[in-house]
Amino acid sequence: MSQTECNAQGGKAGKACGKGFSRGVCCDFDYIVDCGNTTSLPHAIFRNPEYPETTKSTISCTINVVPKPTACGIRIEFMDVMLAPARNGFCFQDMFMIAGGGTVENSGFNTQICGLVKGFATVVPINETTDPLQLIVIAQSKNAKWNINVTQIPCSSAFTPAKTICGVRNNPSLQARSLQTSQSYKNQSLKELPRTFPQPRILGGDPTNGNQFPWMAVILFDNTPVCSGTLIDARWVITAAHCVAFYEEENQSVMNRLRVWLGALNIDLMPRQEPRRVERRVSRVYVHNEFQSTDFDVALLQLNESVPFTVAIRPACFPQNKAIKVASLTIIEYHSGLDFIKIILGVVKFILKQTILMKI
Repeated sequence: MSQTECNAQGGKAGKACGKGFSRGVCCDFDYIVDCGNTTSLPHAIFRNPEYPETTKSTISCTINVVPKPTACGIRIEFMDVMLAPARNGFCFQDMFMIAGGGTVENSGFNTQICGLVKGFATVVPINETTDPLQLIVIAQSKNAKWNINVTQIPCSSAFTPAKTICGVRNNPSLQARSLQTSQSYKNQSLKELPRTFPQPRILGGDPTNGNQFPWMAVILFDNTPVCSGTLIDARWVITAAHCVAFYEEENQSVMNRLRVWLGALNIDLMPRQEPRRVERRVSRVYVHNEFQSTDFDVALLQLNESVPFTVAIRPACFPQNKAIKVASLTIIEYHSGLDFIKIILGVVKFILKQTILMKI
């Protein structure tokens, strides 16, 4: 494979190999954990025995992950996973599950994942009471494959997002006047200016003026707005898991189809009509490890690039409640994650008190 792909999958690039245009490097993996084995390594790779080929027969494969005393979470990244798609909302042929582990509040979970989940990830929070995790794949379609990175996140690598410029709510009338960039707006009064979300499309809320809440984000799938979210750091947007946790059966990564707009006022305008609008792609989607239906309906989008903080784009603040142990695990460097159980639910409650998360 290419050296870049080898590094991305946690391997070590060796000598050149292959022939012709397919020539790349031999990629060595020292951390592959075979079915039935146990690991406590800081980084391990869980994959089907035939990888990168698909399975040839029905297989049930389980590995055990023993948390290290210095770890605050286990990050599970679906680098290359192709399982049979769900039918009627259920994984009936192939499935990935997490078993065991959990916290004092919840001693285990069994959310099933199937379909094409490349680019998705989750974080399992751990503490002193956490038992070993079991990562389980059951493949019956005889055409499945998986390559999953398992990383133990040390508590020492956690940091708290900057709070110096967060949560600044703009003056609605002043901000709306400053956003009259289209020629057709010049002679209109403030009350006649278009809103981002027309009244019939607002669920339980009120329309706002332009960039009044600069942490608002628009989430698009195939260039169509599907949901909104909240910017919480320069590369992180929080939203509902059901907005992004759809695993397609076709061979096209969901990551290539997701976009996020920040600083948008009117979603019907062209980008050139909104000079403050910033668009970013999504490099990773972190779904709550216990998301099912409407339970734990929270996800994080990691943007491919940081967004500039301007008058129209600023993050919402993290809660100041000292009872929430923010230091235990917030955003982690590298392919970061959050301690969902302790942090995200507190963040959601805090954000909902300050602004309205409007679904388009």
